[in-house]
Amino acid sequence: MEHKTLSEASKILGISKQAISQYIKRHKIETWQEGRVILIPNEVIQNMRETRKNKVSDDDCQPNVNVDVNVDNMFIKDLEFLREQIKEKDKQIAELQKALDQQQQLHGISMQRIKQLENKIQLLEHQPSEQVNDMIDMLEKTRDSFLANIQILHQKQNKSVSGSFYQRFAKAS
Repeated sequence: MEHKTLSEASKILGISKQAISQYIKRHKIETWQEGRVILIPNEVIQNMRETRKNKVSDDDCQPNVNVDVNVDNMFIKDLEFLREQIKEKDKQIAELQKALDQQQQLHGISMQRIKQLENKIQLLEHQPSEQVNDMIDMLEKTRDSFLANIQILHQKQNKSVSGSFYQRFAKAS
């Protein structure tokens, strides 16, 4: 069985591919498809040619024109619908891009804050030991000064400071 493509049938019959597709659907004619190409049996094309020859009046030809107009209107509506869908998708993309930008900014701010906190932690880790060392130095100086003052007082007043007190204080320091 020989076949023609939809485009070839359209040229042979002198009608649009849409009109042929409508005819095939209306009469439930079996076609084949190779990839994206629709193949129509030659006998169907011959039957369509004979049917067109038998219809002589302009009224019989008019439905084909209406089919073409209806198909064009259908494509226009589909095109309008698709354009609206594209606009909606563009809005969604813009919103997602905005959300992504905000998320990236927040991430950057968070990373900066983490870095600041890590630096503070490092300072705090070293600072207490320095403060403790400073306090120890200050306490040692205060102890030495206190002991020196006790000795000075002992010498000036010629009072005997209890040896056990002095020894206990010296051991405690």
